[in-house]
Amino acid sequence: MTVPRSLDPGPGPRPLPDFSRGAATVERMLRAVEGLRPAPRDAAAPRAVAGTRPGEGRSVPAPRVLLPAHALRRSVVGAVAGAAGLAGATIAAGAGVLLALSRTGPEAPSLGLLAAEAALGLLVLVLGGLGLRFALSGLAAARASVEIGAEEIVSRGALRTRRVRWEDVVDVEARVVHPVHWLTVALRLRGGRRVVLPALDRPVREHGRPSAEGVRILRRELHRRRRRGPGHR
Repeated sequence: MTVPRSLDPGPGPRPLPDFSRGAATVERMLRAVEGLRPAPRDAAAPRAVAGTRPGEGRSVPAPRVLLPAHALRRSVVGAVAGAAGLAGATIAAGAGVLLALSRTGPEAPSLGLLAAEAALGLLVLVLGGLGLRFALSGLAAARASVEIGAEEIVSRGALRTRRVRWEDVVDVEARVVHPVHWLTVALRLRGGRRVVLPALDRPVREHGRPSAEGVRILRRELHRRRRRGPGHR
């Protein structure tokens, strides 16, 4: 494709720039005609950290995300077990109410009737607690995650999100027993507090097995920051 240098052979400025060289492309011709500036070369460069001088900025690394193992299976099992437990608790509660309404006469209830009501009440507590526990565990498996960032660790659970700064972490504890998560992992903070990481929950039968890969990743990152000392990332 050849573009003439001038549309008018007479004197005066040429309406189009010189595109007679073979290196010119259609895109360059359109930019020159429309007066568009070419895109800067560093448009795709990584974003620098705020507060650094030009040329000294360093790219912001994307946070590493840890997800639960077998999340789909654990979610389905938790949903089914939770529904079964809550349904059983509802049935036991209804049976207890019917048993209480079956009393007739002003005399005191018999010991057998009181024992049956107490057993039904205990069954309601046990089944309701287990159903709620499995429901929360399944929900945590569906939405839980751990984001390992440059400044903090973000732990998302079934109901809330916890943010922990790296300088507050003392240790990463595996095989932590929790009433809801059972066998899980927690961050031990300064002052003795713990932050549970629901994304790293495990079945109780795996208590004697080695720590999961997510625990090793967190410990390596914590040790690396300790070796580099404060003020480094």
